[in-house]
Parts: sequence; structure tokens; C-alpha cells
Amino acid sequence: METQFGGAGITNPRHDELVERGRNLLVDNKYQEAEICIQSVLRENPRHPEALHVMGLFATAVGRPNAAVDYLTKATTLVPNNAVYQNNLGNALTIAKLPQKALPHLKKAIKLDRKYAKPVYNLGRAYKAIGEVEKAEKYFNRALKVDPDYHHAQAALAELAVQSGKLEIASGMFEQILKSDPDNIQAMSGLAISRKTQAEDPHLPLVRRRVEDPQLDDTSKVILHHALGKMLNDIGDYEDAIHQFTLGKQTAALSFNMDHHRKTYGNLRELYVPDFFAKRQGFGVNDERPVFIIGMPRSGTTLTEQIIASHGLVDGLGERPEIREFGRRLKFGQGNPSEHLEAVSNLKEPDIRQMANEYFGLYKQAKRGAKRISDKHPHNYEMLGLIALMFPKAKIIHCRRDPMDTCVSCYMQNFKRSHSYTGDLATLGQYYIEYSRLMDHWRENLPLEMLELQYEDMIADQEATSRQLIDFLGLEWDEACLNYFETKRSVETPSRWQVRQPIYNSSVGRWRRYEKELGPLKQALGDLFVT
Repeated sequence: METQFGGAGITNPRHDELVERGRNLLVDNKYQEAEICIQSVLRENPRHPEALHVMGLFATAVGRPNAAVDYLTKATTLVPNNAVYQNNLGNALTIAKLPQKALPHLKKAIKLDRKYAKPVYNLGRAYKAIGEVEKAEKYFNRALKVDPDYHHAQAALAELAVQSGKLEIASGMFEQILKSDPDNIQAMSGLAISRKTQAEDPHLPLVRRRVEDPQLDDTSKVILHHALGKMLNDIGDYEDAIHQFTLGKQTAALSFNMDHHRKTYGNLRELYVPDFFAKRQGFGVNDERPVFIIGMPRSGTTLTEQIIASHGLVDGLGERPEIREFGRRLKFGQGNPSEHLEAVSNLKEPDIRQMANEYFGLYKQAKRGAKRISDKHPHNYEMLGLIALMFPKAKIIHCRRDPMDTCVSCYMQNFKRSHSYTGDLATLGQYYIEYSRLMDHWRENLPLEMLELQYEDMIADQEATSRQLIDFLGLEWDEACLNYFETKRSVETPSRWQVRQPIYNSSVGRWRRYEKELGPLKQALGDLFVT
């Protein structure tokens, strides 16, 4: 396809040919060659819209959403009435965790081309990321009206059914997709997640054959290795299951800078000390509603929120990105770790109050009359110092679980690349050590009430632990907390299947099933590994 847009409205056939070649290389997942091809055009003409557009698609494909937003913003600025450009910018903004900013671009794409299903679907994804599930469902259904065979929209509706606890319905929806598209990766993965696999399940050999397809791209292989691992785990083939999870990690080729991570946490321990908090006393907003459920992923945070959100005076907002976004603005985890220390040290009282009030915009979604409102982003454990500044009356629930069970469960998840510490068992164990050290620091220095909640105690005596939770929140007991699995609310995390079931103890000591393969994890955990 020849692009019609050059630097000053002048086309250059050689540039157009290179862009076309780069686009085809990108389709074939030849990312390095595609980048070289497109960048050669942009060096000569940095205002070539289609080159900028393809570079945005490249950045999206390789997990660089902020760069994708930059390229696609430039492309849409040059050509504002291109529905494809507007759609892809909206998609990139959602991936970059800026779904609110994605909305106008996706709506414009729909207006520009009423027969274009992708922006309708992506608008549903943006609303889902914001937490407006009903609007998300509306636009997924509308995408199917535009294109009845749009499997992404069908799978998205099935995933909403999973999150709402309608697992049997979701399973049937995924099966319907596979009937018309037997090679659909999203449906295979969804089917594995939405039900417990039986040994005679006909989809098990189907997934096994598909993952061994030499033509399959690495992203799809990673998804299927994890799906197959989950299915094998369901039927008790633990040795092959852990092997599939390992193949998934190896294919993903995740890398994690542990030295940078240690320095980042070291700076948090240096910054947030009693004197720091004392000098900033009264900076935040004295609202008693905020509750932050934190800990390592897979430590029981979703179960904990489901229990307290079953209380008539508590609302659970799920895993919210806003606190992490505040950290990003303050240079957390970026560049030189000392930049975050400097940025937080320079915050004035109006800055803290502005962030707190911005966060309270979320509470418009909460149910009327809620006395406590929870945010269960596990990694907010890194942000507890900032949270203490913003909400001096917040309550913190720290979920803990046996280190081996926690790490093995993390290893079995196909997390986003932001969780690249799960890429191998040794790194995962080292990461857990750093998390544990940081939590030790918060216990000694954080001026907030914090409840330590042990997952194994919850399993052993749900009622006693649940009562402890509700008492910590300063509320009267509500019997609905014991029947948390009947509470109807959307759950998006990997634990969405478990929180629809009554308490079960098979997840305690689960790591022993895979013990032969866990040597690197045991060694990395050192003294934290207890047999």
C-alpha cells in the first residue's frame, strides 16, 4: 500500500516502499528488521505519518507503550482524520494505563468509520480498564453488531463472565469460539482459566498440538504454555505442568535488573524514616475510608478483598493503577533511583493534597454509604510511604503467605512484562527477599495502622480471621463475609476463579508437588525457606 503522506505533503516512493516493507516485517514478527527499516525513513523524514504509525505499532508489539503513544500521537497530529491511527493511539493509551485519555481517540475513530469494529472493541477495553464494566460490556456487544465474527469481542464478553463468577457461561462462550475458530489462542487460554480440566477433556490434546506448531509466534506460545500448564496441573500431572510453565518463561525471555531494584528499595528505606513523616505531619487528607490491601502477588489479596467487600459497608474497587501512576510521576522505578527520593522530598503540602483529592475521584464509583473503600493493588507495598503522606488515617492490610507457595504461584502466572522478576526461579526468590526487607522497614517506620494477615490462618479458620479483618476496619460484624463466594462483583485478577469457591486448603503447601524443580528458588530464599 502506498502511503499518501510525506514530510510536507510530498510523497517519496522510496520511503513508501520502505514503510511497506517494515509493515510486512512487523506482521511476520520480525521486529528488529522492521524497526531498522522504519527508522531509516524517519531519519530522513521524521514527519512521515505512516512511518510514525508503524513505529507506534512496533513499540506496542514489543512492550514499549509509552513510546507507542509518542509515535502514534505524532501520526494522528499530522493526519487527525485517520480512523486506524486514532484507534491504535487509543489502544496504546489503554495499554500504557491511561484509559481515560484513550476514550476521545477511540470515539473519534468510531465516528470516522462506523463499519470499523476494532475501535468499538477497544473502547470496551478502555472502559473495562477504568472499571466501568457495564459500559465495557455494551461496547463489546456493539462491536459484534458491527462484525458478528469478531472473536476478540466474543472472548472479551466471556472474560467478563469469568470476572463476574459466571464460569459455566464463560466456558460455553469460549467453546463456541473454538467451534468456529479451532486455533483461537485467546479462547484456548480462556477455557483453561474458566474451568477445571478433566483428564478426558478433548481440548487438552488440541492445546498441546497448537503449542508445538513451529509457525506459532512467541507471544502465543507463552500464552499456550501457561494454559497447558494450568490444564496439566488440574489433572495432577505436576511434573509436566511445571515444565510447561518453565517453557513459557523461557520463551518470554524476561529480564530483570536486580541491582537497580535493590537500589530503588534501598532509597525507600533511606527516605521514609520517622523524622521524614514528622516534618510532614498533617499534609494529607484525614479521610478514614481508604483501605489498601498489599503484599506479594498470589498472597491472598484478592480473597481478602472479596471477604471485606462482602460487608454491607465496604466497597472493593479491585486492583487500581492510580497510586502506581503517582509513583511514576515521581520517577519511581525510572532512571537513577535517587530521582524518586528527590522528587518526593520536594513535595509540598498542596502537592500531597492534590494527589489525594485526585485519588478520591475514584470514590464516585463506590457504592453509596460505604464506610471503607479498598484498593487491592499488591505492589502498593512499594508506595506505603507515599500513601502515608496522602492518607494519614488509611488502614493497611498486609497479606502474607508461605514464601515457597507465593513464589511458585507467581511462577505459574503469565503476568505482564512489568512482573519480569517472575522470569526464573532464582530471580523470583531474590525479589521476595527484597520485598521482605522492605516490609520489615515499613513495620518499624510507617505511621499507619497495619494488620498482618496470614493466608494459612485464613484457610485454617476463616471465621476468626474474617472477624479480625472486620474488627480492624472498625465495623460491626456482617455474616455475609463468611459467604464471600456468593458476593456478586467483578474480579479481574488471576484469583478470580478461587474467590468464587468456599475456602479450600489444597493451596497450602502446594509447592511440594514441584519440589524436584525448585532448587534455585530454595537457594535464593535462603533463611526464608522453611521446610
